Amino acid sequence: MKEDNIILFQKYVEGALTDQEGKAFLDRLASDTVFKSEFELFQMMEGHLAEKVRHSESLEAIKRIGEKHRKEAKKKKSITRIKRLGLIAATLLLFGFIVSYFFSDFFKQEKVSFAELYVEPNWEIKKGDNMNLSSALADGVNGNVEKSMNAIRALDLNDSEKSYWLGEVYLKNKKYKEALASFSEVVAKDKVQRDRVNYLRIVLLYQLEKESDFNQALESLPLDMDKFYRNKLSKLF
Repeated sequence: MKEDNIILFQKYVEGALTDQEGKAFLDRLASDTVFKSEFELFQMMEGHLAEKVRHSESLEAIKRIGEKHRKEAKKKKSITRIKRLGLIAATLLLFGFIVSYFFSDFFKQEKVSFAELYVEPNWEIKKGDNMNLSSALADGVNGNVEKSMNAIRALDLNDSEKSYWLGEVYLKNKKYKEALASFSEVVAKDKVQRDRVNYLRIVLLYQLEKESDFNQALESLPLDMDKFYRNKLSKLF
């Protein structure tokens, strides 16, 4: 395809030819098959080029719209996330206030008496068991606290068992702080002891009005806690 013909074709398509040039162009197109073929090829190339440009513009438009959508979605997501975090924070704050109010008010209420909450352990030692422990506990039950403490500490028991019985004697004699400290050192040997120690710790925290620890101890109670102890603790509410 000659360069002169391409320029001519371009001018015709753009309507840049004079009337006389336009008439001469159409006459040649009708009489010159080669010229006509070249013009048809030019038109096809122009059409392809125009389609390509349109596709390119469409793609650019799609890209712009997509980018705008992504920015808006990101902005909305960010705002939504901030709102969600704000809502969560407000909810937690409100929950904390309610819990704080409830337990502050809870400890201001008339107290449940220690006698209503406390259940003594089985102080009796079965025949064949450690009679030294039996004797030490007997002193504790009878109010000879110091003698009982010294006897228990001297027994051939592991530290956890000693702490448990020290706690029971302290509690029997209403020495709440000492009892709580002793029970905190107990590693329960079985479920029975675990449930009793958990129950006694809550009773002690209630008596000592340790609100935060009391609340935490309630929340951490095992689901399979003995119903007897659960029922005793229900008196608090």
